[in-house]
Amino acid sequence: MIGIGLTLVLASHVVSPARPAPAIAAPVQLAQALRVEVGPPPPPREERVEPRRGWVWVQGNYEMRDGRYFWVGGHWERERPGWRWQPGRWELRGRRYFWIPGEWVAAGPPPVQASPPPPPPPQVEVAPAPRRGWYWVPGAHEWRDGRYVWIPGHWEHERRGHAWRQGHWEWQGGRQVWVPGGWR
Repeated sequence: MIGIGLTLVLASHVVSPARPAPAIAAPVQLAQALRVEVGPPPPPREERVEPRRGWVWVQGNYEMRDGRYFWVGGHWERERPGWRWQPGRWELRGRRYFWIPGEWVAAGPPPVQASPPPPPPPQVEVAPAPRRGWYWVPGAHEWRDGRYVWIPGHWEHERRGHAWRQGHWEWQGGRQVWVPGGWR
């Protein structure tokens, strides 16, 4: 969204035949304010292509031009032995979106999925008074879309002969993994 504001301040004297212009006219000021607010780019368009031996399809993307997004279609590039294509992406930095272009990177083992950092301390949550036939499950942080989200506590119907095991974070295979709670 682009908004342009113009302010025009006129001289304080009105010039007319009955009233001649003063020797020094008051200045005319022109002030311009340009505010550009651009949201995230639209989702990429779906481009259906058949695989071609010896070629790599580089997906199209939106480019920013004059404060608007314009679609630029994808294209084929010759395969490079020992290299793989890493697609470009839009990143939010502060309050602006920046395009990170795609590039050829040395092929190697598949990238290791980053482990989330340790969760923040649990939020203070007052457990309600006990209810017959129900078990109160305290809230916990879950990792969603690259950040921790607090999931408030809730009631679970008791299961005779079972015990509730609280969900928790633990290291598995060199990374942190959420182990959900449940009846055991």
